[in-house]
Amino acid sequence: MPPNTTATTGDTATTGATSVKSGRKKGRKARLLVLVLVLAVIAGIAYGAYWSISTVRASFPQTTGTIKLDGLSGPVDVKRDGYGIPQIYASSDEDLFMAQGYVQAQDRFYEMDVRRHMTSGRLSEMFGKGQVKNDEFLRTLGWDRVAEQEYKTKLSDSTKKYLQAYAKGVNAYLQGREGKDISLEYAALGLTNDYKPAQWTPVDSVSWLKAMAWDLRGNMRDEIDRALMTSRLGPQQIQDLYPAYPAGRNKPIVQDGRYDELTKTFQQSGATGSQGSTGTTGTTGTTGTTGTTGTTGTAGTTGTTGTTQGATGTTGTTGPTGTGTSLGSQLGGFTEVMDDLPAAVGVNGQGIGSNSWVVAGKYTITGKPLLANDPHLSASLPSVWYQMGLHCRTVSAKCQYDVTGYTFAGMPGVIIGHNGKIAWGMTNSGVDVTDLYLEKVSANGYLYDGKVRPFKTREETIDVAGGKAKTIVVRQTQDGMPLLSDRDDELVQVGRKASVNAAAPDRGDGYGVALRWTALDPGTSMDAVFALDKAAGWGDFRAAAALFDVPSQNLVYAGTDNHIGYTLPGKIPTRSAKDAGAVPAPGWDSKYRWTGFIKQDELPYEYDPDRGYIVTANQAVVDPDKYPYTLTTDWGYGTRSQRITDLIESKIKDGGKISTDDMRQMQMDNSSEIAKLLVPKLLKINLDDPEVRQAQKLLEGWDYTQDADSAAAAYFNSVWRNILKLAFGNKLPKEVRVKGQCLWVDKIDSTGPVDDDTKVRECGQRDADQAQPDGGDRWFEVVRTLMDKPDSDWWKTPASGTRPKAANRDQLFARAMIDARWELTAKLGKDIDTWSWGRLHRLFLKNQTLGTEGPKVLQYLLNRGPWKLSGGEAAVNASGWNAAGGYNVVWVPSMRMVVNLADLDKSKWINLAGASGHAFSAHYTDQTGKWAKGELLPWSFSAKAVDKSTSDTLVLKP
Repeated sequence: MPPNTTATTGDTATTGATSVKSGRKKGRKARLLVLVLVLAVIAGIAYGAYWSISTVRASFPQTTGTIKLDGLSGPVDVKRDGYGIPQIYASSDEDLFMAQGYVQAQDRFYEMDVRRHMTSGRLSEMFGKGQVKNDEFLRTLGWDRVAEQEYKTKLSDSTKKYLQAYAKGVNAYLQGREGKDISLEYAALGLTNDYKPAQWTPVDSVSWLKAMAWDLRGNMRDEIDRALMTSRLGPQQIQDLYPAYPAGRNKPIVQDGRYDELTKTFQQSGATGSQGSTGTTGTTGTTGTTGTTGTTGTAGTTGTTGTTQGATGTTGTTGPTGTGTSLGSQLGGFTEVMDDLPAAVGVNGQGIGSNSWVVAGKYTITGKPLLANDPHLSASLPSVWYQMGLHCRTVSAKCQYDVTGYTFAGMPGVIIGHNGKIAWGMTNSGVDVTDLYLEKVSANGYLYDGKVRPFKTREETIDVAGGKAKTIVVRQTQDGMPLLSDRDDELVQVGRKASVNAAAPDRGDGYGVALRWTALDPGTSMDAVFALDKAAGWGDFRAAAALFDVPSQNLVYAGTDNHIGYTLPGKIPTRSAKDAGAVPAPGWDSKYRWTGFIKQDELPYEYDPDRGYIVTANQAVVDPDKYPYTLTTDWGYGTRSQRITDLIESKIKDGGKISTDDMRQMQMDNSSEIAKLLVPKLLKINLDDPEVRQAQKLLEGWDYTQDADSAAAAYFNSVWRNILKLAFGNKLPKEVRVKGQCLWVDKIDSTGPVDDDTKVRECGQRDADQAQPDGGDRWFEVVRTLMDKPDSDWWKTPASGTRPKAANRDQLFARAMIDARWELTAKLGKDIDTWSWGRLHRLFLKNQTLGTEGPKVLQYLLNRGPWKLSGGEAAVNASGWNAAGGYNVVWVPSMRMVVNLADLDKSKWINLAGASGHAFSAHYTDQTGKWAKGELLPWSFSAKAVDKSTSDTLVLKP
């Protein structure tokens, strides 16, 4: 049935993956009440139902017939299948990308508009004064200014031409339309301010890459968390919670040893090798190899030097002068600032993972490679991805593209997918591309190598809907680092109290805090998108990847010529100081500045490895002992990657072959690796309470799969959550614990713990989706390491009410099993026969501007769900949940695809939600049900297959 004939009684177009949060909610209630009234009227609940019908019909896209577009050089066909997914056919590159802009605007313009206001720091223009603080911070970062520099000075002429064509298509859609004709949100916003959508520009598209890079920025949160922990934990305790990467058990991506010679050269020259696990600020002490220098105490444990200082070495976990309390308070403030920024594609950088792997033709049924990808991002409505095909009727110099896959609404080209020759997938590399610097600020500038340098300054005026404009001054160092502490009082405290060594300049009223980040340098990532889309082989692919400077991603490759490969692109800094990148660095000392970037030909890659497959799932890219540069010290711990590797190996042993559906089934693998470790121990625990023993029996014979209907999975995950809470969560500082969790803890002052048994009540400060311990595979490794230490202090916990204390590992496990039994009794009922993992582990899809806050009526109209999901944290089917915050799903496989290089028309794909951003469109969430079940849709590529799957055809004419 055509999409424009399936509307229900109302339509509320929603945003995409861009979250609009506010630290200040005053002034929003009145606006939200107006929106509720508008929506009530639109739905026909009150007078004015006539407006409802006309507005809904006006905002739905036309998908059949003919539309005239000025600027086209020839006709363009837009063929949509039964899910509203468009395939565009044109005869020139410019027509192709102009049509892409027009079609994406039809389905997703409100999402696109909110995105560009976020990237440019102009949310206040749409949503009022509640967004001023966010805008101030975003203006200070200056994403749109960097994007403008890229557009003017870095991008190729052809890329600019395509961006201009795309913008022309978006603006052709906007021409002659009032806000209510585009989306109901504009009709609602029009009652509170006079906002009207502006023309789209090429820079609006380029800016979105900066938002992606922010969410995928690397290990900044880990560095801050380690420092925050010093207020309650000692150096060895923090080291326990950040164990070394298990390189001997979970293999890195690149395994062929091609960097042995490069490493030998570095050893002979005496160059600094890869550093081990990052040192952290401790309660007392001077620096270890990578810690921050204090003024008293002893040295922290150090790792080995040179190229052997990697995952197998340990580094100093040392601290500031006296206690870590002061540093914790200001870094806690910084995390609040980061968390309040709108999330573009992730949970503000947390939980960002992904799976992508490729199997060579010698191990597949088809004899050609198979490539799978499923990026793990925040769940949102509409989905962050927009499926689309971009086809030249005849590929030639005039029209070079024949590509299909996943795009971002607001940006031309295809980000992940395949063309007629190659396919590619992406996962986040996690490389360390951000550093915070303390700056000694005076009236004349900032101190650098003994001299005062003036700041670069600029004024920014923030227009506010329904309010008075605000002007701010942005200060930057001479090398372009924005002074973030100017934007938030809590960041000022970082500079007032952060740890420095005895040689540091006088603190005065405090140091400033500046940010060095690769994405603040103009780059060429937009060029990379178009180059990837038309790459015809490995050489073209590598050349295109070299242009992809931020965000740095693992790129997996497969070709119809039967080759597979992997490459790590990106602008990855080198540092001379061993502790640079671990904690805020002294900005006045040039030795802490970046010394350059790793050369492209020295970045890791693989091509046709003998093992016949390549797996990337956020594990270590290389064995740090076999690579001379430090990429990061905070990899994922390789649980998913090793499980995928084991699944592949189990299929190909004894001559077995892998099919497209085998790849799909691997994507849906629900196995819990931590359950395999713990359940045998849990079954040996003696329990007195018969009802707890009854729950324990659920684990007998369980195969460790986390299916939605599994009672055993529900009970185990509750036990796991309670183990983490008792052993670790109750011992962490308030800055990283979940909001609402209040504990009586030992009092500490400026000298450390108070020895008079004084207790104070401290409540957690983190949102539920970002608190610790989150239960991810770092915590798997923490517990695995402690399993052989049954009397460790970590296993000790006091009694609580009628619950017994624990003095060792087994007693804590017993306590966790008791607590889990009664937690699930409260949540699911006393009868364990009614328990299921899916009843706990639910997915809610929420509109990210108007569906996350405000009256229930508004949320009901815009949001969808719940869906009961299988899978779990660090499973291949990574429906992530945060063990500190609860069981609901917080991040998901945002799409899934399997590309068949033997017959591209037999490839499969699925999106989290649907093609449409209109809440009452038939294509708003029409893929979600199948996605939740692990099903994939047919993915037509050839003209014949597309024609066969087409439901609606729209012709765009000059």
